[in-house]
Amino acid sequence: MHKSEFITVIIRAYNRKDFLIKAVDSALNQTLRASDYEVIVVKNWKDEIIDNYLSSKSIKVIFKDGIAGSLIVEGLKASAGNVICFLDDDDQFMNMKLETVYRKFYENKELTYYHNGISAIKEDGSPANFKHDSIDFGMSNISIKKLALNENIIEKISFFQDPIVFSLALNYGGKLIDDKTPLTFYLLHSSTSNFENMSFEEYKIKSYKAYQNYLKNAEMVLSLLEKRKARRYMAAMICDLKMGRFQFNPEIRPDHVFTFITCRYIPLSRRWIQFKSYIALKYFPRRFRPVILRKREHQFNLDKNKNN
Repeated sequence: MHKSEFITVIIRAYNRKDFLIKAVDSALNQTLRASDYEVIVVKNWKDEIIDNYLSSKSIKVIFKDGIAGSLIVEGLKASAGNVICFLDDDDQFMNMKLETVYRKFYENKELTYYHNGISAIKEDGSPANFKHDSIDFGMSNISIKKLALNENIIEKISFFQDPIVFSLALNYGGKLIDDKTPLTFYLLHSSTSNFENMSFEEYKIKSYKAYQNYLKNAEMVLSLLEKRKARRYMAAMICDLKMGRFQFNPEIRPDHVFTFITCRYIPLSRRWIQFKSYIALKYFPRRFRPVILRKREHQFNLDKNKNN
């Protein structure tokens, strides 16, 4: 391969040690030449055994405590790559991931954002029942031109990172590729599913708080985006979040619904399900709200059983 692209893999590990070594090993065990990429680990903890292992693999390690965005920015500042691949510490790359990313950016000079598919797995490595293939899902699925990553915006975010990174790609401009080819192992474990020791009432409270946190970050980013395409996407995501929150608190109704249902970057199935629930709650609240919540509780219990 010609030396025209260089990839930086940024792995963030915040308050968690269990999976980092496997994530790092997956980033190192690639078909792409080692001279064409680097791996940076940004974490807020120290562990002698793990740190010695990372040092033995010549991994650049940065110690940083703070919100998610600040860890990303520290990695960006230390990076030498013109293409950035993110990897969550509990996910893993397939061995063709970086070579595929390299070729995509080498062959498409206008490419800004590349999103790959996933293969969900359990902790024992067996397949997991999880499907989510939207272009804005999963930091470990995102490869992006470094110039598109506005550090002044990223350093302010603590939640909702993947849609925000996608909005930055839209704001920068250039070509987007949504490739359904699985190149990432997405690990489902107790921290991600989070259902094992939670009642449905606790789930509702947790979900409502999550929507509030996501909204705070999304609304902040919307105020900083410049291009119409990026602003329309983020406005649609804000409406999506408000619709989700509305199902747990019907007193706060969403706005910009038309922007949401016409946003082509959000999967049609997701738009339809969210909009259908919103209409039922808005126009027939007393009759349908208990039904919708019961369906949510039923799905919650199904998902809980699948993950056990």
